[in-house]
Amino acid sequence: MFLHRMTKQLQQGAFPCVEACYSWTWTDFHMAPHAHDRVEIMYVLRGRCRIQLFEEDRQQSFTMGVGEFVFIDAGTMHALQVDESCYMVNVEFSFGQAPLLMTMQSLMAASPTLAQWLRELSFWQRGKDDSGMLYNALSAVVDDFSHSADADDALKEIHIAQMLVHLATTLMDDGAAGKGFVYVRRCVNLLSERMAEDIRIEELAKELGISAAYLQRLFRQVHGVTI
Repeated sequence: MFLHRMTKQLQQGAFPCVEACYSWTWTDFHMAPHAHDRVEIMYVLRGRCRIQLFEEDRQQSFTMGVGEFVFIDAGTMHALQVDESCYMVNVEFSFGQAPLLMTMQSLMAASPTLAQWLRELSFWQRGKDDSGMLYNALSAVVDDFSHSADADDALKEIHIAQMLVHLATTLMDDGAAGKGFVYVRRCVNLLSERMAEDIRIEELAKELGISAAYLQRLFRQVHGVTI
């Protein structure tokens, strides 16, 4: 069942529509915590930045360097902090555009990796783009948006599809992705179900069928914090 804001749109035949995007250098910049109705991808090209995320009564933060990125689902409270300088690409999109070539359902049918990632979707996720493929896809979307009057609509739709597939592929292949990512998602689900219990990490690991040390390492790789 799709529970997240992004995936609530997937059963409605919609397709992503880019609302805002840019390539920009932030210098000594502190953004106030905020949330919006758009999915957001932040990608660091040069320098470093710090991302803060707020989920109910919890706050998490981590630093991103060159080639690192974060996916943030719509409605998730977040903030950006740059102490010195950071050059980044940012793409924000919502759903509702009438598609020319494909819907999210048809794209998911053609890309099992995208479909799997969406089934395990988190409210936010960070990764590292070692191949550079995600950066190329994001750059194409930014270029389309910057020249929207001249851009071909079919080509824009293809570039958005490439962005989503490369995003999913990179996150599924990165660090604790694949089977390890599934362990982390199952761990989060167990914690949500047993919030009132005094459950130990060893018990979680045993139920998942892995060691406590491996579970802790996976969790930190995916979320940047300890369990």
